[in-house]
Amino acid sequence: MSDTHAKNGGAESGDVGKSPGSDEEEAAKFSEVLGNREAAGLLAAFSLSTAGSMLMRVALTFLVFNATDSAILATLAFGITYAPYLGFAQVLGAFTDRFPYKRVMITADVVRAILIGFAAIPGIPIPLLIIIVFLSSMLLPAYHAARTAMLPQILKGEKLSTAIALNMSVSQASQLTGYFLGGVLAALNPHIALGINAAAFAVAAIVVLLLVDHRPATIPKERKNLLIETVDGFKLVFTDKMLCAIALAVFFLVAFTIVPEGAAVLWADHLDGGAILQGSIMAGSPLAAIISAVVFTRFIKPATRRKMMKPMLFIAPLSLVPALLDPPAAVVICIAIVCNLMIGVLASLNATFNRAVPDGYRGRTNTIMMGGMSLIQGLSVVGVGLVVSAGISVPTAVGLWGIVGVCVMGALVLIWPTPEQFRQREAQSA
Repeated sequence: MSDTHAKNGGAESGDVGKSPGSDEEEAAKFSEVLGNREAAGLLAAFSLSTAGSMLMRVALTFLVFNATDSAILATLAFGITYAPYLGFAQVLGAFTDRFPYKRVMITADVVRAILIGFAAIPGIPIPLLIIIVFLSSMLLPAYHAARTAMLPQILKGEKLSTAIALNMSVSQASQLTGYFLGGVLAALNPHIALGINAAAFAVAAIVVLLLVDHRPATIPKERKNLLIETVDGFKLVFTDKMLCAIALAVFFLVAFTIVPEGAAVLWADHLDGGAILQGSIMAGSPLAAIISAVVFTRFIKPATRRKMMKPMLFIAPLSLVPALLDPPAAVVICIAIVCNLMIGVLASLNATFNRAVPDGYRGRTNTIMMGGMSLIQGLSVVGVGLVVSAGISVPTAVGLWGIVGVCVMGALVLIWPTPEQFRQREAQSA
C-alpha cells in the first residue's frame, strides 16, 4: 500500500473514537467528500462523462432517424448503447481488475473521445456510425466498474456512503442535463452535439489524470482464465449471504422504480396527456432519486438507516398499487415521485456492498450488479408493455406489478440481514 493510498484511505483524526458502524457514528458531510481532491475529481469526471453519454444518445438517435426515417433503426441506435451490459460487461469487469483503475478510466475516456470525434464528422455512413457508437459503449462498463471500485480505496466509512449518494444524484442530474442539451444541440446540428460529446470525454480523462492518484492493481498471486475469474465474481456475489441479499434487493428495487418512467409514454397516452404529461412523469423519477439519495445518506444517522432499510424495501412496490384505481395525471406523477423516493436506500446498499467485496474483485462484482440492473429494468418495462399489449389497461398492469412486488419483497425480508449484522460487516471491512 502506497503512502498516498494509506493517507487517503485510512482513518482521519475526526474518526477517532467512532468505530465503523457504531451508533455514535455520524453521517458524513458533503464538504468532507468534496474536500477530498480525488473524490471531487472522480465526481467531476463522472459528471462530464455521464452528460456526454446522454448527449450522444440523443444526437445519435436524432441523426439516425432523420437520415433513415426508420423508427426501428433509431431505437436500435439508442438501445445498442446498453448492449454491452448483457454478458460482455461481466467479462470486462474481470479484465478491469487486472489493471490500475485510474488507467482504465483514462483509457476508456480517451478512446471514447477519439471514436465519437470520428463519428462527429459529417457524411459518416449510418451503419458505420452505429458500429462506432457500439464500440464506444463497449468501454462504458469498464469505466463505471473502475470508478466504482476506486471509491472504496479513496474513502472509508460514512464518507463512502455520502460519496455514493452524491454520485447517484449527480448521475441523475447529468442525465437530465445531457438529454436536454442533446435535444437542443441535435435540433441545431447533431454533428456539433457529437463533437461536444467527444470533448467532454477528453476533459473527463484530463480531470482523472490530474486529480486522482495512481494505485497499482490488486493482483492475486495466481491469475486464472478470464472466464473463470468472471465466474468467481458471480460465486462471490451469490454465495455470500449478505452480498446476495443486497444484490437481490437492488435488482428487485430497480425492477419497480423504473416502471413509472418506462411506462410513461403509455400512461400519458391512456390519460390523453400527451408529451407534457410523459415528460412530467419521466422527470419526477430522477428528481425524487436525487432528493432521496442526498437526504437519506446525509441527514439520517447510519444506525437509523440500518433499521429503516427493511421497511423501505416495500415503498416502491406499494406506491404502484394505487394505480389500480386509474388515478388522474397529478396522482400518476406523485406515484412516480414516491416510488423513486426510496432510491436513497440504494446508496447505502451500494456502499455496504463495496465495503464487503475484497480488493481485486470490485471490478467484476460491480459489472455484475450493473448488468443485472440493466437487464431487470429492461425486462420490467418490456413486461408491462406486453401485458398492456394483451389488452390490460396501463393502470391495471402497473398496479398488479406493484402487488407482485410486495409479495417478492415479503419473501426477501425473510433472508434480510439484521441491523447488527450490517454493522458488524461494515466494521470488519473498514
